[in-house]
Amino acid sequence: MEKITNELLKESYYKCILPNGLTVVLFPKPLIKRTYAMLTVKYGSIHQEFRLSGRNDIITTPAGVAHFLEHKMFEMPEGVDASNLFAELGADVNAYTSHENTSYYFQTVMNFEKSLELLLDFVQTPYFIEESVESEKLIIEQEIMSSLDRPGSVCYQGILKNLFEKNKVIDDIGGTKESISLINKDTLQMCYNTFYHPYNMILVCAGNFDLESTLKLIKNNQNNKDFGPYLNPEVIYHLESNKVKKEYDSFMMDVNISCVSVGLKLDLSSKTPKEILKIAVLFDFILEEQFDYSSKNYQKWLRDHIIDYTFTFNFSLCKTYAYITIDGQAFDSNVFIDTMRKELLNIPNIKFDEERFNNFIRSHIAYQIRKFNSVEAIANSLNDEYIDGTELFDKIETLQNLKLSDIKEVYEYFSTDALSSFVVLPKEN
Repeated sequence: MEKITNELLKESYYKCILPNGLTVVLFPKPLIKRTYAMLTVKYGSIHQEFRLSGRNDIITTPAGVAHFLEHKMFEMPEGVDASNLFAELGADVNAYTSHENTSYYFQTVMNFEKSLELLLDFVQTPYFIEESVESEKLIIEQEIMSSLDRPGSVCYQGILKNLFEKNKVIDDIGGTKESISLINKDTLQMCYNTFYHPYNMILVCAGNFDLESTLKLIKNNQNNKDFGPYLNPEVIYHLESNKVKKEYDSFMMDVNISCVSVGLKLDLSSKTPKEILKIAVLFDFILEEQFDYSSKNYQKWLRDHIIDYTFTFNFSLCKTYAYITIDGQAFDSNVFIDTMRKELLNIPNIKFDEERFNNFIRSHIAYQIRKFNSVEAIANSLNDEYIDGTELFDKIETLQNLKLSDIKEVYEYFSTDALSSFVVLPKEN
């Protein structure tokens, strides 16, 4: 087992790959009473098209299968719900599906080893019955229809469809009513067999547990299971340039005020994981300086009624897709869009203050250090770094080595071709 240590933090974690391919990362924190464990499958909503090893044909699946699988994995033989078993152990369990992965996790202050075995067992024991699959469709359809009633969700999906043309990030993680209707027991089983293999999983544990006994438990649990050969799927990602599909689009809903999103599309497909991490930190600084609630722009835009207190910014940067959105409600969506576009395009002309940049670095290093007081933050960071292809301490090292002059490296991304906007408009009376 490899021990990974950061001298600045005096923190260590342990990492190994079991014979069946499962990556195990253990971060003991004996002074914290709680323990957090997360089992993640590198299978998310964008994994809709793939080839199996040794085959040329492309398998295409409906949007929403990964999310559907997440729902069904909690169902165990004889009608047992895994959530109830965790509750009996005093553990709180949940799961989520993102564009890139599906994660199952629990936190507890008691019965950690029993809960850990249960986590491994219910995720690694598929149980699909056609009747229950059909009934699940109704539940997921209700989730989908509910999201279509939320202006923020509609605006988010709208800006993604403006930014991207073929990349599957444009599809809602839950799918659509039409795509869900195409999913059946065989679809779920095929996707489970393809992606839910230990070679495509990571198990992260952080908190109050014994390192040796926990590793022994995991090894014994995995040795007692037969997973068969890994099918090694080659996912078709549809990588795109930074040129947007559509510069503007809108949708009308029963709302009193417009919901607006201005998006910036990035092409990071040629970058390494550490280069993307560096770009993410630089964008974080730029966005905080120009769009955060503490910035001069924010206060001015509030006074001029260009934005309100719903104003926010978000970014998602990875190798297969990357974008930034500036979002909020606006009484005049055209003024909002024009203001944000001009601000984004003007960023290469701004002379950023070195003292503020250094303060940003120090505050973000402090934030990274504070995360090690939370087992949840530790586990989620370890998990995210695995998905991104980096290690837990890489971000602190990136922050320590960053210089203000590095900011020039991201100026190329602020171009007119990369900008788009989407508006949810009030229906006319």
